Amino acid sequence: MHQSRTFNVGALKRTELARLLNQTRTAEIRRRSKRDKVTSNTTIGKWIDAGLPVNPNGSINLLEVCAWLVCERKESITVDGRLADEGKKSYMKLKKDLMQSQVEANNANTNWRKVKTELEEFKRRMQKGELVDASVIEKEEIAKAHYVRETLEDLVLYAGRLTGKRGQELREELEKIGREICIRLAGDA
Repeated sequence: MHQSRTFNVGALKRTELARLLNQTRTAEIRRRSKRDKVTSNTTIGKWIDAGLPVNPNGSINLLEVCAWLVCERKESITVDGRLADEGKKSYMKLKKDLMQSQVEANNANTNWRKVKTELEEFKRRMQKGELVDASVIEKEEIAKAHYVRETLEDLVLYAGRLTGKRGQELREELEKIGREICIRLAGDA
């Protein structure tokens, strides 16, 4: 299984650069035609000896590699026997696209970190009891609705207390029953 790995195109190791260059469509065409070998650590070492710019920490910037290769090979880039300005234009477009890709990758990384931080905050707040899962609340509300319904269905049980009472006495008994039901529904009973 091929694992995807992100690279910092501004600070590649030699092996990372070789891996990236060997994954290109051009490298695949070269392998099939058996005209050239794949790019290796040794090849990159020779490029460095020939003047490929290297970062102070020894890493390599992919944009610098592209620029250096275009400059080194500009004599071999021809169209109808003449030097191709298209090669320079293509390089400039490639450089712009690579820089835009780097910006997008950095933005995506920033967004991913922000979402991850928010998720961790939600988890922390749930563990502290500040947030509750909606399904838990829904189950509790359903249980309360059942309890209210059962309480109201139990009104029949109070009928005996009302039998034979009239007027003020009936009203007072109904108020007592009402208070008992409210206390029961409030959970204070």
